This record gives sequence, structure tokens and C-alpha cells, in this order.
Amino acid sequence: MEDQHLMAPVRFQAFFVLAFGVTPTRFEQEILTNPGNESHWKNILLVRLMLLVFGSGTVMVTTVVLTTRQSGSPVADWMQPAPFRALVAAFTFALCGLVTAMPTFTILRNVKAATIRELSYRRGLFMLCLVVISLPTFFMPAAMIALGSAVLAGHRDPTTR
Repeated sequence: MEDQHLMAPVRFQAFFVLAFGVTPTRFEQEILTNPGNESHWKNILLVRLMLLVFGSGTVMVTTVVLTTRQSGSPVADWMQPAPFRALVAAFTFALCGLVTAMPTFTILRNVKAATIRELSYRRGLFMLCLVVISLPTFFMPAAMIALGSAVLAGHRDPTTR
């Protein structure tokens, strides 16, 4: 009988994909069975994390610029309550993405594939690790959605001025 410890309920599989970028089955087939793939896999994860950090930083800079400068455009007014709140939410989500990326980076640099296999036998701790590692993946889209909402909420018709 095949070892089923990484084969878990859907919530575990979803967090596994968000955290490591592959399904548990593919992880076992490609990484655990061939130790040479581990460094390639870790490099991909670290590049993905750095792209999320770059995106979060970009959203933070954009929100700071939009909230600290007077709107020079007749098309957008960022100081209205709705777009301003959305910009604050975008900044907060982006900041949370950066803050959660730091421990995620440390975990991903130091984790070994075999450690993940051993950890998977302890469901509670394994789920906690998956959630922590996948947090930057949640915060960046939330920041982008909030920034998009601010743009839509700040739009005004230039003909009504």
C-alpha cells in the first residue's frame, strides 16, 4: 500500500499548493524521490516569494504616493473616504505581505524536503506551517484588489466639474 501521509483533505492540499507551488502527489514524485530536484524546487519558491515581496513593495509605494499628494488629475480624487480607505487597506495588506514574507523566506531557505515529509505526520503543526508559508500568497492579491477598488472608487466624471 502506498504511503498516504501527504494525501490529506482538500484544505491541506489547497494550502500545500499555495505554500509550495505543487500538489502533495507531485511533491512526493518529483522532490522526495529525487533529491537532486530539491535545490531547483527551493529556488523556484524563493523567486516566487521575492516577486511577491517586490509586488508588495510596489503597492506600498503606490499607495503612499497617492495618499500624500494632492490629486492633480480631474479623473480621480483619492481623498474621498471610499478610495482613501481602500488605499489604506491596500497599504495594510501589502505591509502584512512583507512582514509575513520574512519568516517565510527563512523557512523556505532552511527547510528540507524530508523535513516536510516528517512534519506531515503531525497534522496540526503541519497545517500551521502551511498557513504561515502561504500567507504572503494571500496578502498580495488582497492588496492588489484593494488598490484596484481604490482606483475604481476614486474615479469621477471630469465633465461634472
